[in-house]
Amino acid sequence: MALRAEAISKRTKNGWVLRDVSFTAESGAVFGIFGPAGSGKNMLLSILAGLEKPGSGTSSCDVGTGKTRRIRLVRSQEAGSWRNIFKGGGAEQARGKEQLAAIEEALASEVHVLIFNEAFSHLDRDLRSHLYGKIREQAAADNICVVSATADFNEVLEFCDSVAVLSDGELVQTGSPDDVYQSPTSSLTARLTGRIVLIEVRRLSSSKADVPEFQSIKGSHILRTKKVERSGLGALNQNVLLGIRPEHISISTGASFPEDNLLKAVITDVKFLGPSTLVMLDANGLTIQALVMRLVGLRPGDECMVGLPPDRLMIYPE
Repeated sequence: MALRAEAISKRTKNGWVLRDVSFTAESGAVFGIFGPAGSGKNMLLSILAGLEKPGSGTSSCDVGTGKTRRIRLVRSQEAGSWRNIFKGGGAEQARGKEQLAAIEEALASEVHVLIFNEAFSHLDRDLRSHLYGKIREQAAADNICVVSATADFNEVLEFCDSVAVLSDGELVQTGSPDDVYQSPTSSLTARLTGRIVLIEVRRLSSSKADVPEFQSIKGSHILRTKKVERSGLGALNQNVLLGIRPEHISISTGASFPEDNLLKAVITDVKFLGPSTLVMLDANGLTIQALVMRLVGLRPGDECMVGLPPDRLMIYPE
């Protein structure tokens, strides 16, 4: 049994809310729908739950001949009476309790499809993690199809087996959370799913070169990437973007590997983020962010070498 969305589109008087959205959410697993506010998540979930009709396309769930599909939708707004009952202090705590009660009630019901719409937003981190594990176990044991919509990609990484990324009503990428994060197919998906360093460049090498070579517009740095298909290089006479996650960038003061696209840079700012440290750098006018476990022996104003491994650089010819 699976929940299928096939070419779902929806238009309102304000324009398109959804355009040609298709995916399959398998039973026994958790399927994430990720996107920022206004991406179309709410409308899509309402259509999947049967509360709204699509303008075109279909939503289907094969539960067997003669059986009625049972779908439950749990929303963050489901704790509807909290505003009227609780005044002043303690209102957020009350909403969290009602949200938890709504989730537990849904888990106790007999359903084929369980849909969560930002249903964990008012729960603390430990409780969310506990519920993620509990829901995943129940989905596998009872062969339930679980769909969870969120604007928090960290939730997707911890909770979901696969994910569809929405932006402005269109599906921009699907896959496992790891694949979507590590190999975003566009700079848009890269920006939506986490920190990304985007560098505008012009290609220097021919499309037949074993090692593609680019020059950054800011700083005039020569950068090399791994070999890709010709169609993924972009035109010689047009600027393209190179993208790299900040945690894949290295910082050093001594010897390093020259093939790692070494750039001389100055540290401009350091932000402590708990388990990691975000380092802002200036490489001759090119702004770079690096995410490291900790920064030892360096501070703002110091010079260092920054390495951008070629196999971590992604090319976006869009």
